[in-house]
Amino acid sequence: MECAKTDFILISMYSFELSLLEFKTLIEKQDQF
Repeated sequence: MECAKTDFILISMYSFELSLLEFKTLIEKQDQF
């Protein structure tokens, strides 16, 4: 059970980082125009 919990936390952190990266690239694209 503990393993599943840590995996869930890792996955949520990973997806959070990905969304942050996408957000940054969106802002950078808007700045270019």
